[in-house]
Amino acid sequence: MSREEILRALAGLDERLRADSEDAYSLLARGMLHSRLGDDRRATEDFTRVIELEPDNAEALENRAAARSDLGELLLAREDYDALIRLEPDNAVALYSRGACLAKLGDLDGAVGDLDQAIALEPDDPIPYYNRGCTHAEMGDPRRALEDFDRAIALAPTNPTFHHYRGMAHRELGELDKAVSDFDTALRLEPLSNPSRNARAVARVMQGEYDEALADFDAVLALDLDNADALSGRGVARSAFGNYEDGISDFTSATRRIGRRKRESAKGPVCTSMTMALGGSEVHGEKMNREMRRWENIKCGMVMGGWLGMACLGRKPGLGWTRPVAAGRA
Repeated sequence: MSREEILRALAGLDERLRADSEDAYSLLARGMLHSRLGDDRRATEDFTRVIELEPDNAEALENRAAARSDLGELLLAREDYDALIRLEPDNAVALYSRGACLAKLGDLDGAVGDLDQAIALEPDDPIPYYNRGCTHAEMGDPRRALEDFDRAIALAPTNPTFHHYRGMAHRELGELDKAVSDFDTALRLEPLSNPSRNARAVARVMQGEYDEALADFDAVLALDLDNADALSGRGVARSAFGNYEDGISDFTSATRRIGRRKRESAKGPVCTSMTMALGGSEVHGEKMNREMRRWENIKCGMVMGGWLGMACLGRKPGLGWTRPVAAGRA
């Protein structure tokens, strides 16, 4: 539905609810349309009213849980998923959604437990494998993450997100050729994916392929001039060529942008979760946000803690920064 069609439908539901404020079906439909417009607060209000009228309405519980998760109200979202799973213990979507919620809350073992159950119930659904792979990576186990990403890709080979995160696992393990190959595939499937292009550039720096890395960093910055990750990475690649002046310029620009981003994040989320459609289901892009935050800290430390100084001294950078921290969020 287009935005205009959604607004017309909302107007019709508003009229029906003025006539009957306890029409649970219309409240549920209106809540879903508010969610489609990204208005999770109003959606939550409608879903709450449905649950007040029909406490065992599984659809309202599931939708309110998702809306609360998007709002960052993770404890409340978990309560909704708990209630939903008590009603429908074999609901695989509810289990892997609660698993994602638990991972955000830091309960990684609980997340894996839910995802294991979801996979047992729906072994041909790629999403729980992907989510479990991300959780294993976050737990510092990229080898097990790789196994899960392999399975997700076998089930959904044209999903660029799955290839991107398998590439991240290969990179974490030092399997750089395989990492680049996965990033290549992700970019063939989604040519404008800056996260995959930036990740490939980092892998190429790790390989010492600075020309190719520079081309990737430049392409990222052509789409996003304020991308601090790409600026700091390009600074490393430029310094490797002895171009210390431009390297220092990139590091300085990256530092300013990181500082601005940290100030903005103190006021609220740096960015909202994206969703990527897969066969009618949705994979929340929170992992992309986590990757951004992880590299934000790495790059800030790199810029403030020594790389800028190396460039100022005319020293060619080594490879210390290129190995991501094992426990970082994938």
